[in-house]
Amino acid sequence: MPRRQAAIQLMHPDPSKATPRISKAKYDLVRRASLQAVPRQEPGLAFKGLPGRVARLLSAVQRKAVGSIAWDTTSVKLDREARRLIRRLPGSRPQRLLRVR
Repeated sequence: MPRRQAAIQLMHPDPSKATPRISKAKYDLVRRASLQAVPRQEPGLAFKGLPGRVARLLSAVQRKAVGSIAWDTTSVKLDREARRLIRRLPGSRPQRLLRVR
């Protein structure tokens, strides 16, 4: 019988929105890479550039394990926002991100 992978229930900055569960291993890979990619100082990072930066920080094996880097990066970014570890720069167009911790 195959072992069941541990999963993480993601959060969303808007608590009325439904959130997915993803494997803990995938979450940890994308979380680490996204926190490396997002700077702590302005001007921050344009959100549209985040998936590409995350992909470059992952090895080929890790990219294959993640699967859809754009989808998982967006989901983990929203989770990090809800946990107040990443924030959007107010009034920025396109959306820009800063790392809080």
